[in-house]
Amino acid sequence: MNHFLRGLFVSFKSEGSFVQNFSFVASGKLLVAISAFVFVPILARLFPPEAYGHFSLYNSIVTIATLIALMGYPSAYVLITDDEDFYYLMAFQAMTILCVFFLSLIILLFALVSEIIVSPSFSVLIILGFLVNGLMVILSNWNVRSGLFKLSSQLEGFGGIAIRVINAMVGWIGNGYSFGLIIGELTGRSGANIINLFRLFRSNTFNLNMAFNWPRVREVLIEWKNYPKFILPNSLLGQFSGHLPVYLLAFQFNKELLGYYGMAFTVFSLPIQLLSNAVTPVFLRKTKELYDQSFEALNSFIKRFLRIINLLLIFPFTVLIVFSEEIIVLFLGEQWFETGFIVSLMAFPIFIELTLTPLTSVLQVLRKENKLLALNLMNFILMTSTAACVVLMKLEFNETIFLLVGVRLVIDLIKTYLVYNEVRISVLRYAILYLSIVALLSYGLNYVKLFI
Repeated sequence: MNHFLRGLFVSFKSEGSFVQNFSFVASGKLLVAISAFVFVPILARLFPPEAYGHFSLYNSIVTIATLIALMGYPSAYVLITDDEDFYYLMAFQAMTILCVFFLSLIILLFALVSEIIVSPSFSVLIILGFLVNGLMVILSNWNVRSGLFKLSSQLEGFGGIAIRVINAMVGWIGNGYSFGLIIGELTGRSGANIINLFRLFRSNTFNLNMAFNWPRVREVLIEWKNYPKFILPNSLLGQFSGHLPVYLLAFQFNKELLGYYGMAFTVFSLPIQLLSNAVTPVFLRKTKELYDQSFEALNSFIKRFLRIINLLLIFPFTVLIVFSEEIIVLFLGEQWFETGFIVSLMAFPIFIELTLTPLTSVLQVLRKENKLLALNLMNFILMTSTAACVVLMKLEFNETIFLLVGVRLVIDLIKTYLVYNEVRISVLRYAILYLSIVALLSYGLNYVKLFI
């Protein structure tokens, strides 16, 4: 154990090491998680479930729109070796975001004049969110390429706190204004983007007077054509499948019930931000370095990573499965009791996805973009089929949640098998070990629950 801790300390002190970079990224996620832990109970009492329903729908639309506009190219930033090629591509993508933004405003103005849209508030927020989110994706991937993990963590941490504070102020002043959560998100992200852009210009040898070379841009786009060809459809299918429950619940039910579902995701955003999202960019960079050395080095690193992250997650997620309703009522208040039921169902699939999300990025390193596309195509077909069943059978809300979570679990298990197989890791060995631990913990905690 002493040898292991000493190794971690030495690795942390090493400039640019995986442990150091992960620590920088995780510290930012930790600040966001702490601010969420402090502010979510406050916001849950300031805003009604409808506000979380609006925010869930806004976030889903903005995420999908940004993904389409950027065409999957940001994932290639870290892999482009020539700096000029990178700058040309990035500038082209920033121009794309701005052009779509202004075109959307023109279309909205035309819709208002033609009285196609009567209340433009939500539409305006979505268009602004698209601009802010698009620039954020470009800048955050620029940070990863430049190795500025410390800058990313600072911006994300303090930006997350700023968003929560603004949300609380809007909720208190506006008496639970239904778009208050969206306004807080836009304000905080805009400030973070401005600071990030300023710091990046100071840290990089970027010539603002460099002429924009269209033939060179075309060459770069063609060289990395696999990204819009495979990564974009793959990401689009994955994101749309993931956000499909939001569209389904908004269409089939109401914003209040969608808000319960959105709050469940807010609860899970704490471990997702702290672990999965913090690990993935650093994990991608590290696995690329190891794969350049040998496949054996990559395989050994992934096995160590899986052991650590699974052992970290097993106990807290088992507690959530057993005590979710009690925890949610204590944490958020009686009006969110329905969210506790959703959290208990979603805990196990989220547990699998937290370990699987970073691991799936290895397929990019192995240049298996077509496998990623096949996985997400399967996800898309199963989720759209499930949504169709819900609509045609006119299922109730709880029945819909049961079905959506069950299908999601099946998809995650299939993905786990296929991804583990690509990196030559035995799925059966890990499944038997960790499922046995979860089963024993669940039995023990349910026994304890009887006496509480």
